[in-house]
Amino acid sequence: MSTARLLTAPTAGAVAVIEVRGDCQHACDALAGQLPPVGSIRLVHCPEIDDMLLARPTTDTLYVMPHGGRQIVDATLTRLASAGIETAPTATAPVGDIEAAMLEDLPSAQTSVALDLLLAQPRRWASFSAPWTEEDEARSTRLRHLLDPPSVAVVGPPNIGKSTLLNALAGRQRAVVADAPGTTRDWGGARVDVGGLLVDWIDTPGLRATGDMVEAASINMARAAIANADVLIAAADPHAGWPEVPRPADLRLGLREDLGPIEGASVTCAALRGKGLERVVAAVRAVLIRDEDLASERPWRWRARSPIPGQPS
Repeated sequence: MSTARLLTAPTAGAVAVIEVRGDCQHACDALAGQLPPVGSIRLVHCPEIDDMLLARPTTDTLYVMPHGGRQIVDATLTRLASAGIETAPTATAPVGDIEAAMLEDLPSAQTSVALDLLLAQPRRWASFSAPWTEEDEARSTRLRHLLDPPSVAVVGPPNIGKSTLLNALAGRQRAVVADAPGTTRDWGGARVDVGGLLVDWIDTPGLRATGDMVEAASINMARAAIANADVLIAAADPHAGWPEVPRPADLRLGLREDLGPIEGASVTCAALRGKGLERVVAAVRAVLIRDEDLASERPWRWRARSPIPGQPS
């Protein structure tokens, strides 16, 4: 038998969380949504009710997250009940502060890596009694990129394959690719997944002197985006040298490695041939989050201003 239980407060709020235990596919069918894979989250539209997020931490657990208005919550529970999913009483025990914060921020976890880590926090904080260290805080700061996608700007000469790389990472045509310098006349980008971390990848036009007023304006706009980027990547290929950048590059990326060696590159790829993309993904993620950050079993303070449980604020 499948059950649905409201986890958030019965009063109106920004987002409600309904936990379904049992047949997750049946619940998704009732809500006209597609069942997300275990460890992932999906936005669905439930006709006549609301857009809502579905998060599936385990095979037989589904979190249904509509907006928190009482009419929407009641309509969602009624829709589940009409499909034979029993509504269980709301837990009488109060939800702890950490669990309440986790449930509130769960919609921001848009990858399985972020979802799994956030769901683990109530258990980790409940068993944590050690002193909070400076490294704990530094790790938490890095891990916050999982919920607040950072920006990654790629800077390099024109016509070296920056847009080809973006298209390969995004898995779809998002930037115009051609052989003429100045083809990318505006800066743009896409939100891409780099090893379980979403980033806003900024594809800049080649920074060069130009008499084209439109291209020049785009380059000036790109410079502002570059200055504010969380990660700055300098790009070159076997025939074009490294660009001048406004600050030291976090990564030196060699493009079109199939055409020859790229001296000074920390990572290389041939995006058009699909070679080396996994190396680029790993290198970019490593700039933002360390592997040991994700492997740590210590708790994560995912809200910068939240107090540390059990310690003076």
